[in-house]
Amino acid sequence: MPRKHAVITFVLALTSFLATAAGAVMLVAPHALTAHAGQAMRAAQHAAGAPAAAAAGTPGSQVGQEFPLVAGAPAVPRPGQPSRLVIPSIGLDAPVVEVGITVENGKPVWETAAFAVGFYRGSALPGTRGNTVMAGHISSPVSKKGDIFRRLPEVRIGDRIDVFVGDRRVSYDVTEIKVVPPTAVQVMAPMPDAILTLITCYPDGVYSSRLVVVGRPVGQAS
Repeated sequence: MPRKHAVITFVLALTSFLATAAGAVMLVAPHALTAHAGQAMRAAQHAAGAPAAAAAGTPGSQVGQEFPLVAGAPAVPRPGQPSRLVIPSIGLDAPVVEVGITVENGKPVWETAAFAVGFYRGSALPGTRGNTVMAGHISSPVSKKGDIFRRLPEVRIGDRIDVFVGDRRVSYDVTEIKVVPPTAVQVMAPMPDAILTLITCYPDGVYSSRLVVVGRPVGQAS
């Protein structure tokens, strides 16, 4: 599928991320998002030497089929896949499950984890080079899928984040906290260095933006 269609699919999926499950409704301009997302993704992919985002096929042609975040990524659990996320400063100790993109009612949407943190299929495995992307609900009054990231807004620079891969722990220090629009797809783009990106809707009850918490491996300069 042409790159333009792949970018459109990626952007449409991102704009519905978590907000749909939380009950928020959002309108976007596809032509503006395509240009913005395409530039950000191409720049990140050139720096990282990573493949482009996956194309989701013709909408409605394969209802229920799963598509990886990155083209060619396997749709089965991989060795080194995270199973637990711990942020001591906010008292979070949560299971991690793999999520991806599905087609529902002919449209690509993000899967969202119920009562768990979602690790996006195709993003980097913890402790390896690249962008390890995880997300969770700040609340979910409509879908009733929990509020695993309810206290994520309380995280501060320098806080520790531990990601467990089986019995192995990969630790990160929070180096950046920002609020971005739902169209800021670059926060999920492949990166040349190892980083952890946590995302949730923000503010709670409004869901008009995204809170992004970025961590780097302990001892690694930002």
